Amino acid sequence: MSKMDDPLHQAQHPPDEVNVHRAHKRAEIAEKKIDEMTVIAKVGTGCLSADNLQVMVCQTADLLKARQSWTEAIPFEVIDGVPKTCRASDTSHLEQITLLLSRRCQREEATPPDDSRLLFQQSELTALNEPESLVASKQIPTSAALICAVADETLQAGVLLLSPEPINRDSSEFQMLSSCFNYLSLLADRLQHLRQIEEANSRLTFFAMHDPLTTLPNRRYLIDELGRRLSRAKRTAELIHVAFIDLDNFKQINDVHGHDVGDQFLVAFATRLHEVMRAGDMVARFGGDEFVLIATAGKGKDPEEERTLLSQRILQATLGRFELPALTLDYDGPSIGIITSQQNGLDADQLLSKADEEMYVVKRQRKANRGCADKSGSLA
Repeated sequence: MSKMDDPLHQAQHPPDEVNVHRAHKRAEIAEKKIDEMTVIAKVGTGCLSADNLQVMVCQTADLLKARQSWTEAIPFEVIDGVPKTCRASDTSHLEQITLLLSRRCQREEATPPDDSRLLFQQSELTALNEPESLVASKQIPTSAALICAVADETLQAGVLLLSPEPINRDSSEFQMLSSCFNYLSLLADRLQHLRQIEEANSRLTFFAMHDPLTTLPNRRYLIDELGRRLSRAKRTAELIHVAFIDLDNFKQINDVHGHDVGDQFLVAFATRLHEVMRAGDMVARFGGDEFVLIATAGKGKDPEEERTLLSQRILQATLGRFELPALTLDYDGPSIGIITSQQNGLDADQLLSKADEEMYVVKRQRKANRGCADKSGSLA
């Protein structure tokens, strides 16, 4: 009870003096409330429109420090589980932040999560003040608070507050800190959800144009890209080689070893195709067991000779032993049909169709050669 509220004191002083004192006291309380509500409103409004958690944490720290209730207000962010101060001038407080975050986690394990775990009193701070530890060379604060921005139960950022005065958990000051905690956590949660949506959209965009198994460009991407290259080739008088590649006996691999092994083989085959690419080349999965490689023809070089060399390069890279996760396969290589564009000639779909036809010519020839080899072997 203050002196002015003491009945004995009131009896010794005029009523007007007592009333004036009470009015001043009510005004101070109201002003403090307005100040606290202003901070809450500014933090809340900022969090509603903010698109950067670090910036908002720094602004919150500045608002709290300006109230002069706290000797220090240090904004920090957590990167890969490690706290980092947002300002270079605050790095000396990193150990304080780390130790108090550790104590906060201990509180969460011991008690149900609530805002009270954010406030630390002098007894706890003294216990943490070991050599080379919490403010070892400074006066130990009476109170400390951690206003944390939490998203999906993961700490993203926060503000460390140090005060020379004790803070009561039932005080309006603490309720203000709790409101700041809630607003910053809502912001962290919103920004994390936005990142998740952006990442999901990026994945959807990627797989709309790429094969999900091999991650190579898919048929849609291939046709669009081939169309662009053909349009450019008309302007630059270039020629485009299109190699249509079909995996002979792939059905047998699936039938004998199962579809999981078949998928492993497709991934390994795609990797080998990717390895034979040269600058400017593109490899795509056309569908099923069919792949396409497109390459710009060399200027002044014989297209037929380049087609032969390209076919040999692909065949050498893709036949032989494949060390798969499940087993080892010896593969005889694919059938490859290669067509070269002509100026003002076929469009992308037509060129792919012609390359496909050429591939089937090669496939029939390979099949006939294998049949002859089998007959000669049986006659021997």
